[in-house]
Amino acid sequence: MGVIKRQGIKNLIVQYAGMILGFASVIFIYPMAKEQYGLYRVLYDASSVLSPIILLGISMVCVKFFPEFSKKSTAASGFFSLNVLTITAGTLLFILLFFPIREYILYPLYEDSESIDLFRQFSIYVIPITIAVALLRFVTKYTSNFQRVAVPVIFDQLFIKISLPILVLLFVFEYIGNTRFVHGVSLTFIAASVCAVIYLFSLGKVSFGNPFQRDIKDRLPAIANYAGYTMLATLGVHVAFRIDSIMVGGFEGFEKAGFYVIIVVITEIISKPGKAIISVAGPIIAKHINRDELDQVDSLYKSSSLNLLLFGFLIFFGILLTISYLFEIMQDTEPSQQGMIVAVLLGLAHISNIAVSLINEIINYSKYFRFTIVSILFLAVLNIGLNIYLIPKYGLIGAALATFLSMSLSNLMKLIFVWITFKTQPFSKETLILIAVSSIAFVLVWNIPEVQNPFINIFIKASIFTILYVSVVYRLKLSKDFNELLSSGLKRIFG
Repeated sequence: MGVIKRQGIKNLIVQYAGMILGFASVIFIYPMAKEQYGLYRVLYDASSVLSPIILLGISMVCVKFFPEFSKKSTAASGFFSLNVLTITAGTLLFILLFFPIREYILYPLYEDSESIDLFRQFSIYVIPITIAVALLRFVTKYTSNFQRVAVPVIFDQLFIKISLPILVLLFVFEYIGNTRFVHGVSLTFIAASVCAVIYLFSLGKVSFGNPFQRDIKDRLPAIANYAGYTMLATLGVHVAFRIDSIMVGGFEGFEKAGFYVIIVVITEIISKPGKAIISVAGPIIAKHINRDELDQVDSLYKSSSLNLLLFGFLIFFGILLTISYLFEIMQDTEPSQQGMIVAVLLGLAHISNIAVSLINEIINYSKYFRFTIVSILFLAVLNIGLNIYLIPKYGLIGAALATFLSMSLSNLMKLIFVWITFKTQPFSKETLILIAVSSIAFVLVWNIPEVQNPFINIFIKASIFTILYVSVVYRLKLSKDFNELLSSGLKRIFG
């Protein structure tokens, strides 16, 4: 866990810097313009769903096959050029497909929505945002081969977290209208992608070469096969994880989509540690699987799951203890009850995700990567079907319930598959103890009497829960990595 720990911590610092900015904006700024925030998220989520068409599976190929070509400089240069060539072809394909996708899929989804005119006016901006998002994802994956992930994450996470609240405030105070708001969002993503590409070349580890030299040409069938499967899998993942906000916008309008996405953003904090660790662990998992070092895979699988659940329960129960006071601060008293239920369901969906930790990497970088298609298509179809059925009946709660059910069932399917295939699973007795400790701490803190001020309530309950939970986990020595991290941090603070 040494490299993963170092790079994961750096990545985590960046992730949480973005989280703090985003969280402050979600509480104090975005509620002032929920419709515009909803518009932004629908455009961004649509771009995320469509970005795999541009990447054509290359964001996974560049990690899985990198160890094969990195030993020779000519092969490495040719491999990088093949990546760039694929993205260029994918961009042209995306532009050709976008207009029929918009006409026959997106427009019909919004035809009964009160936000249809706004969507028709600005849907064209999905094109530049999608291209920028695809480039950001490629650079982040490619730099992970060199264990350099923190800087690309800055471009990916912090640029929009800084610019979006500024754009929303400019809109609220009538300095800009909807058009310039969307222009600002688009330019932010373009600037972030350009900076990410510049950073990649500044490392001095990539250059252009012949993408069809013998070493690469012999592996093209395997690369193309893997890319095709992973492109479909990635497309399915984005459909499964992003479709809820798009469909809420279609059924309920941008304003309710904005409120729903505010809760999505709050609960996404649960998965931040996972994204930090998994982005670094992916190439290491690929290396161990290529060398048939399954004992190392098992060790990483278990330790990652435990560490992610440790932080995940801390954040999940912290959210449940404080979210009603956050709604009070946002002055969203009318939807606060359904907002609490939505937060519970979305939070549990994230817990189910981080519990299986590196399961996607284990499957994707093995010879069983085709199973990903089965699980992802199952997840996407189930999520879309449940959203179509549940949103008209239960509104925002229906969307959250659809996400929780589809994600949990999909993770269960993958968990059983990896257990049968690799004879490994991520849980241990420490996992059960962690569940018990976090649940008991939550119940104790939940029953602490409230005061009138929501800020004080948040501070008291969050502080007591954190101290109680962290102290017990540390004393029980459930995670060696966590204890080392906490001890190191305390030594730096107190000497």
